[in-house]
Amino acid sequence: MKILQTALLCACAIAGQASAAPVFQLGVDNNMGFQSVANKTGNANSIAVGDLYYGVINVQDIATGTTSWNANNVSTPIDSFTGYFLTQVTGVTATVTALGTFYSAQLGVATNPDPNGVFTAGELSAGTMMKLYTDTSTAYTTGGPVAADIAHATDGSLWASLGFTSASNYWTLAVAPGGFAASGSSFGGLNFMTNNSGMAWAKVLDTNCGVAGGCLEDMKFVSTFSQTSGGAWQANVNDPATLHPVPLPAAGWLLGSGLVALLGLRGKRKYRAESCSAA
Repeated sequence: MKILQTALLCACAIAGQASAAPVFQLGVDNNMGFQSVANKTGNANSIAVGDLYYGVINVQDIATGTTSWNANNVSTPIDSFTGYFLTQVTGVTATVTALGTFYSAQLGVATNPDPNGVFTAGELSAGTMMKLYTDTSTAYTTGGPVAADIAHATDGSLWASLGFTSASNYWTLAVAPGGFAASGSSFGGLNFMTNNSGMAWAKVLDTNCGVAGGCLEDMKFVSTFSQTSGGAWQANVNDPATLHPVPLPAAGWLLGSGLVALLGLRGKRKYRAESCSAA
């Protein structure tokens, strides 16, 4: 009986979410508010094909209209939700208007090695562009040096990795007037490459992908970026990203199996009691 009760409790625990992990609401779109800093290789005043664009991410809160999780409210030890991304400029489009020339940069999977050593060649060849981590030891930092900030953002447990797994996945930058350090906006849609989150994910509708009717992605994001005042990083990037978690089918199966087994055991005991009475 103790073994069965333990199995049932484990099933219930799997069906729920670990209290130390970022908290999502199941069955609805969840917006992840994040703050990020980024650098680009090549000329800082322009964007060219082949430039690498990399940075670190700090998820500050998760909300569905009301806040589900806020990193500032997590008690010690530190439970941060951070990450790292790397992408490469694959195309640049210039649009001339009366106000000047505006540029749109298309970003794709990096074909050059990761200058910071976070992504392996195999991960890049598979299409990986982002890794997210949960961490209870070190806080997220942006004060530099770059290597230290990246180490602090990636030294936890891998929560998931995302990237390009379908033709609908994309990442674009809209830059004015054309330099990376200028202000601009960023749009993207990525899919899960690995998933250690303990949750299953439904697709979200992304209407910024440039396709009539939109695209279905595991994660969509819309962000703005602007030049930093100096230091180790060139640009600030800000939220949000949207995901849609759903209940794990396996967890439901385990919970149902535990209940069936428990009912079966009770039925068996009842049968034995009735047999003893008849005797």
